[in-house]
Amino acid sequence: MEYIKNNLSDRFFYVRERTPADDGITAAAYDRMFPMSRLQAMCMVSADSLEVSFDDAGVGDHTTVKLLITSGKGREAIKDIVDAINSTQKIVTLGNELTKESVINDFISVDQIAEGAVGTFALNGALTVAGAATFNGGIAGKRRVQHLDGTTAEPQVSQSGTILVFDGTACTVTLPTCEIGLEYTFLVRESHSAADAIITTQSADKLFGSLIRAVDGLNATFDADNTQVDTTTGTNDNTITMNGTTQGGIVGSRIQITGITGNKWQVHGELIGSGTQITVFS
Repeated sequence: MEYIKNNLSDRFFYVRERTPADDGITAAAYDRMFPMSRLQAMCMVSADSLEVSFDDAGVGDHTTVKLLITSGKGREAIKDIVDAINSTQKIVTLGNELTKESVINDFISVDQIAEGAVGTFALNGALTVAGAATFNGGIAGKRRVQHLDGTTAEPQVSQSGTILVFDGTACTVTLPTCEIGLEYTFLVRESHSAADAIITTQSADKLFGSLIRAVDGLNATFDADNTQVDTTTGTNDNTITMNGTTQGGIVGSRIQITGITGNKWQVHGELIGSGTQITVFS
């Protein structure tokens, strides 16, 4: 027996909520047609209220139709809708408040057709996406910022993407165990006066990469008193120390650290120092 799959995009649910316009000749304001393929969920919110949700054209919006049915008949009502989907009828009346017509045998009325707010989404906590994610609009808002105003700090995996700001307070930052894709940006907004702005890794992790470091002013010469490229190959280095002079850490310095594989952090950025420059890596 050959199985023929219905094309739900070519078949529709029709819903009409009665409005004052039904008393005259003006068309009702809430006549809606939904492709069956846009049906997202059916939920019994009470003994006599069935909510049917539709995705609206993939624009981040949704519409919920609340249908009133005979109390306790939710299972039968849902089965009626499923049977309609499995039929070959092109247009199925899910609910017509004016004529009381519906595919649901125990239908009473359309209580409301409520449209969701376009693009509105609130999340209180972490969001994990397994696979690709597509955003059709911009992501508004600032990146998270953590001020390093204590003696120690331990950014977590969940804080990946955070900007961590050295504000002149002596602080040692210990990164979490390296994983590919983790990323932290360090900014210096107040110059340090000693070797007290420190970034270190877990004992098994190492640092790989280069930092451009220069003294104040326009310097075309690469030497210890002008501009240097400070490079680490990760053999032994797992700590960055800034002191506000010979190891950078003057206001405006920036370091970005990104996990490239297990136990390997990639480092790049620009440091501003003074005096005879020495390496920041150890």
